[in-house]
Amino acid sequence: MKLRYSYLFIALLLWPLFYCSCSFNNKEPMYLESIEMYNRIDSTKNDKGLKRFKGEYFIVKHYIKNEKTDLIVDSLVCEILDTSYQQYSQYSILLYKESNMTNRAKLLENDRVLVRYSQENDWIYDYTFYNINNAQAFTKTLVEKGKYMSEPQQYLSCDE
Repeated sequence: MKLRYSYLFIALLLWPLFYCSCSFNNKEPMYLESIEMYNRIDSTKNDKGLKRFKGEYFIVKHYIKNEKTDLIVDSLVCEILDTSYQQYSQYSILLYKESNMTNRAKLLENDRVLVRYSQENDWIYDYTFYNINNAQAFTKTLVEKGKYMSEPQQYLSCDE
């Protein structure tokens, strides 16, 4: 009788571990969802000519921060990168993690959520490409709580 209870006890102890490991392995893959209503193309003219700017906004669906996140997000950015980005003086891709406030439904309901909430709480990456006087540069910066948290990375490889 004691042996039967010990097997039952062990099974009850191990069941939550097995259940948790299975549920974590079935996570959805990260992907980007465009927030078109915030995307902008603008231009300004000065004594050096016409300067064009483009900004694109995306929600990172199923965002999980871990050691592989940067590589996954970089590859997602490479997939959506406007191939004509070099025609702009500045081309920015801003990424926000999905949350109960930063999601398509809430943003469509109130377009100020991005500025009032998401900028401070869910903004996670800023990718910016520069083309100034035919000199090109790139920066990728990690953002937390609305502040730049890392030194800008100067390299993005989309060749692979």
